[in-house]
Amino acid sequence: MEVLKWSKFDNEKLKRPGITNYFQISKDGGTGGSIFRKMYGQFLIEADGILSFKELSKIGEMYIALSEQWDRLANSMWELGQTGDANILKSMSVHILSLYENEKSLCEKLQLSLS
Repeated sequence: MEVLKWSKFDNEKLKRPGITNYFQISKDGGTGGSIFRKMYGQFLIEADGILSFKELSKIGEMYIALSEQWDRLANSMWELGQTGDANILKSMSVHILSLYENEKSLCEKLQLSLS
């Protein structure tokens, strides 16, 4: 994962990508992670009421749960931005890979439910 490449940075330089990425993906200021997934999940749940695709509500709930995983990643980014602790990078890399796999699975389920 790309975040593992950050381990070559010293502690002060490592704080920058942590805090920058926190503000890009957190519900506090960003749109790239948590808040988008939550809104999209709510949209799918609402759309299910109109379109009557039973899977849409389930997938919407899964997107809302995914938004909470993005919040946890944002919290790790905040911690990195505060401490510059390179030891956080390995767990962040694992978390990001898990997010990718979950997102891919949800997109595939959504595509199948609409076919």
